[in-house]
Formats: sequence, structure tokens, C-alpha cells
Amino acid sequence: KALALSPKEAVYASAMGEALVQAAQGNVTPDAATAFETARRLDPADARSRYFLALQKEQRGDAKGAINDWIALLAEAPADAPFAPQLRQIIVDSAKAAGMDVSRRLPKIPAAPVPPMAGVAPGPTADDVAAASRMDPNDRQAMVRGMVDGLAAKLAANPRDADGWARLIRARMVLGETDKAAAAYRDAAKAFAGDAATLNSLAATAKQLGVPGVCAACHCCYVVHSTFHTLGDGVDRRL
Repeated sequence: KALALSPKEAVYASAMGEALVQAAQGNVTPDAATAFETARRLDPADARSRYFLALQKEQRGDAKGAINDWIALLAEAPADAPFAPQLRQIIVDSAKAAGMDVSRRLPKIPAAPVPPMAGVAPGPTADDVAAASRMDPNDRQAMVRGMVDGLAAKLAANPRDADGWARLIRARMVLGETDKAAAAYRDAAKAFAGDAATLNSLAATAKQLGVPGVCAACHCCYVVHSTFHTLGDGVDRRL
């Protein structure tokens, strides 16, 4: 409906394409590709359509073309783009499966931000990232999981940390722990119940990361319980 009302908005065309991909169990169908191509014509920088059109290449056997497109997307994305960590991991995994070495082509991981105020759960420092890069893959994975679990514990003790929840959700998705990412999103929604601005921001982050259970049609809603969507106007609507 949104696409019909605003046919010149790239975001609606790419959202339609993503909905078709989800309906096809992750396959980029011809109809979905058409929607993404429409979005690219309207906005060549549209990240969602660029990602899925590259995914279509991979699904058609052109892994190298897909990886090249994803690397270009990652290089042009803002340093704090919510999808960047997950996209980086997709590139690494796809390149490994294709026998490609892309280590020198990937953009550098942004430096850690200024330490947050007391009581706010911190993320990994630049030294943490550097140390992790020198570790054995299994040890590195264990280190990352330990840091993520530590962040989860801090959020359980101090749940009023929106940035911390966003980092946790992103980390769970990068690790492939989609159920835990969805659980973190639900816990974050409970922690900020009644705070529409924060809830909408968390929903947007979760949606961009592909967290299960987040509305696929827009960024303006967030899941409070499995049977409700609470829209930005504060009105509960039973599904």
C-alpha cells in the first residue's frame, strides 16, 4: 500500500522487495529483484536494494560479483551504520566459502568511541579488537562471546541503556544468535516501555539488522508482546 501511495520513494520499493524475499524463504525472486532495481533507479545509494541485488548474484552462482558489491557497499556506508558489522561478517564468510582473500579490501573497523558515562555498558576497545585479530579463530570466537555475554549481564543490571541494547542486538546477529537477538530486542522494549522515541530507534536498528519478530513493513513500530504492535502514536493494536 505504501509503495502504491509513494511510487517514487526508494525506501518503499526496497521494503517491498525485502518482504518478497522473506516470503520466499530468503530467495531473491524475479519480482523481488524488480522491486530492488526500481529502488536503485530512484536512489542509487539505497543500501537495502544494493545488498539484496548482490545476494541475488550469489544465489545465481556469482559469489565474486556479490562479494565485490558488498565490499563496495560496506566501504561507502557510514562508519556507524547499524548493518555494517553484520555485512562485514557476511563478506568474510562468503569470501571464505568462495576461496577468496578479502582481508586487504575490507574497510578498517572504526576506532572505539569515547568511553561512555558511568553506569553505561561499554563496548570493545581498539586494543580488544587488535588483540582479537591476532588470536586463534576458536579463541577469538570464545573471547567475542565472552564480551557479548558480559554486555548482556551489564544490561540485565542496568537495562536503561539504549546504546548498550543496540550493541547487544547487533553482536547477537553477527554471531548468528538470532533467537538471542530477538530476546534482547524484547527485553530492550520492556526496559523502555512508554518511551516512543527510544523504542522506535531500537526497532529501526533491529529491523535493519534483520532481527526476527520485528515488523517487516516499516520502522515506526516495535514489538511489546508477541500479540501486539505498538505504533508510534502510542496506541496498541492487536494483530
